[in-house]
Amino acid sequence: MNRTLNPLTLLQTPGLRIIAVWTFFDRVLLLTPFFAIFLAARLNVSTAEIAMLYATYTAARLLTELPFGVLADRFGEARMLRLASLLALIAALTLAYGPMPALFVGQVFFAMSESASSGIRDAYLYRLCKHQEDQHGWSYNEAQPAIIAFGWSGIVFAGVTGTLLAMISMKALGLGAVFFATIALAVTIWLETLPKTKIDHNSRDTLLQIKLTFFALLGSRSFCFWFCTMTVLTFVLTVSTFVIQPLLVETNLAGPGNGLLYSAVTVLAVYGAHLTNWLKSIFRSSQHSLIGGIGLLAVALGLLLLAESFVTIFVAMAFLRFAWGWLGGTMTPALNASIPDDTLRATILSASSLAVGLLGTVTLNLFAVFEFSTEEMLSTLLIIVGIVGVSTLVSSIWQRMQKENP
Repeated sequence: MNRTLNPLTLLQTPGLRIIAVWTFFDRVLLLTPFFAIFLAARLNVSTAEIAMLYATYTAARLLTELPFGVLADRFGEARMLRLASLLALIAALTLAYGPMPALFVGQVFFAMSESASSGIRDAYLYRLCKHQEDQHGWSYNEAQPAIIAFGWSGIVFAGVTGTLLAMISMKALGLGAVFFATIALAVTIWLETLPKTKIDHNSRDTLLQIKLTFFALLGSRSFCFWFCTMTVLTFVLTVSTFVIQPLLVETNLAGPGNGLLYSAVTVLAVYGAHLTNWLKSIFRSSQHSLIGGIGLLAVALGLLLLAESFVTIFVAMAFLRFAWGWLGGTMTPALNASIPDDTLRATILSASSLAVGLLGTVTLNLFAVFEFSTEEMLSTLLIIVGIVGVSTLVSSIWQRMQKENP
């Protein structure tokens, strides 16, 4: 199907409405675009200490990503999403009002909240759509891009609202972060009304099940392709957001107003996610749509390499965001479709998030150790995208040849 649920229909559909509202408020992370500025103003935190806080977040995220995915498959995704919101609220309270030593604890809680929702939310949506498809007539492939668009809309809202609150005072920004985290937690109570999605396991057979599923998936070309492609491209998209900040500094465009800049370009991510199924219908397959998204990502990185003015950076960031929405709506459904065993879906999607985190951490550390310039960072990311694009194109041609000459 090439349609995507429009926002009104999504909000009128039981079950999907709850996931959409929670996803929106879960993405309203007011402190994220202003993290360094906020902490510097509140506690006079140094740049070195902020780097240590980021490192603490990364380490905690890597350690908790996969275990939370396993727990979601065993006890149900709804419980993990509730835990994610509770941890996010504690993190917001700690970062907004805690003393310096407590900030590290806050970063750990924030990392754990991200681990308890990344991958797990999509596994929950997949199982929920399968459960309700006959009742409401909406498939996962139609609902997933719309949910992604709601998440990006939350980021747009966070950028605008955070900028307005920061103009009032940093205390107002901290209070706003706690307020929206509380709303996200309140919505998870609503999740109790949804059907249970957990898969029953025999605890003694869990490790064996994981082992058997793992080897079965390794034998699936489709799964390996989509898992690796989604991991690498998501890693590139994530790292590119870190690279943009020093680029803005170099071009004297960094400052508190960047929240509005990010909000403006993130509207394109909302649009890209919503148009995913339409784009797939034009390209006629998920793989061809993937090639189109990779091409746009390469153009965005190329423009950033040539960036010397605000206009060029704005256009490049807009392309980057649109590509992110487009690729996210293309790759995640394809990866879900390639997983034959539903008992470990949240575990597998969490493993993808874990791999993204590992690649991102290693790459950013290498950039720091070898003192890469912004131009060298962007060139490296562009080379990686080029390799993935060529590999995808070769894979597409090979599959076509096999169909024509079985």
